[in-house]
Amino acid sequence: MKIKKLKSLDLIFFHKKPDNNKTKYYYLTNKGIDLYPVICEMTLWSHKHLNLKEIPLLGTDLINYIESKSLVHEISETVSDYQRRREMLLCNQDT
Repeated sequence: MKIKKLKSLDLIFFHKKPDNNKTKYYYLTNKGIDLYPVICEMTLWSHKHLNLKEIPLLGTDLINYIESKSLVHEISETVSDYQRRREMLLCNQDT
């Protein structure tokens, strides 16, 4: 999916770097963040049912982390961390 499409669906947005208008910082909107549980569930489902031979490293890391904790805990922790980082990015953009 192209960036323009993701932006038109209100899944992502951006801020321009204050000292360089060509540089954009893209981030997930709340609507985009809400997709994270779906992506986690799809990753686990794929791992369980499709027996994929080549899973990207990020996917295997996510699967291993979820299996060592719980899906609810992982989602809550990741969403909170992302929201904190996004807030820091947006606060830095205002200065």
